[in-house]
Amino acid sequence: MFMTDVDGNLIASLPAVAQAENQNFSSALWREGAMGSPDVYISPVHPRPTDGRMATAIVGAVRTPEGNVAGYLGVWVLVERMGKRLSSIDVADHAICQVVDQAGAPLFTKNFAPFTGPAPPRLTKIIDEIRALKNGAIERDGNIYSFTTVDNTGWMTIVEQPRAVAYKPVRDLFDKISIPALWLIVVTFVAALVAGRVARRQAETTRRIEREVIFNEKILANMPSGIALIDPESRHFLQANQAFTEMAKRFGGLPEGRDIYEAIYDEVKIAPSESIERVLAFGTPYQIVEHAFVDRDGMTRFVNVNLLRLQTSEQTIQGVLYLVEDKTRDMTLRQELIGANAAKDHGGRTGSQRRRFARCSPGA
Repeated sequence: MFMTDVDGNLIASLPAVAQAENQNFSSALWREGAMGSPDVYISPVHPRPTDGRMATAIVGAVRTPEGNVAGYLGVWVLVERMGKRLSSIDVADHAICQVVDQAGAPLFTKNFAPFTGPAPPRLTKIIDEIRALKNGAIERDGNIYSFTTVDNTGWMTIVEQPRAVAYKPVRDLFDKISIPALWLIVVTFVAALVAGRVARRQAETTRRIEREVIFNEKILANMPSGIALIDPESRHFLQANQAFTEMAKRFGGLPEGRDIYEAIYDEVKIAPSESIERVLAFGTPYQIVEHAFVDRDGMTRFVNVNLLRLQTSEQTIQGVLYLVEDKTRDMTLRQELIGANAAKDHGGRTGSQRRRFARCSPGA
């Protein structure tokens, strides 16, 4: 997660970017897209500055009530994490799934590991053809490529399958047809029905794969910070990642069996209800830092809470961005450090007093 100013200069990030690596942080890949987008912008894949692993940046512009950009808030999503999710999907026999970003760079190898090197010329040529067509299927070098675009991202999903495997059900069917002329019309009608059913099954399989490989909001589920979006009309939660849901139940007062998407904002007792209404009404951001909450196990939690109003360039309010970050560990470490320093200072003063007393005593 990272935050920048209006010029794209880094303010803060999690994990932190070392001072020596600040020069490697560049907003050129996403700043122009995020500035012109009413929604979040998904950048081309690139090495993450903190560790060099391939990732994409999901960035949204934070705007003032007048619609001017005040800065940017974004998260990095690792390509290898996306690959692990996609590798769990069962695909058709001998099929290879691939995702291509808006720059034409493939994300994965055949086993869904991050693709780090340049693409082979043959693959680059096929990707260029696919990007020009945007949707559909083509046949090249004995393989069938089915592809579609991912809405609002410029990315594309591609499924590659050998032609022999793709058409095997139909070929097997016709290999078995040996009909006398007397039954030609009847058998032709039956064959057409069976072939149509096989084609529909193949098309349904392709559509299922395309739906399952589309990049969506579930990638955010592994983020440690809680993120949610409140609907400005119904006051229900439109989106919430797993971390936010767990925090709402642990110390936000949300009942264990209550679905977060059925709850309204005042059922989660983290940020005050009037603060959320004030953010919606006036657009003024709200923040509390290291506020103490007692969770359901009786443990004190120190939490940072931020509320931001999201709106388009046409001043249409999209909702309130609800950010919750558990700072308990940092607070505990800070208190332990303060206690250790205090003990050290006390020990130093006691030693000095003993030495002065020894010098002043008659037998010294």
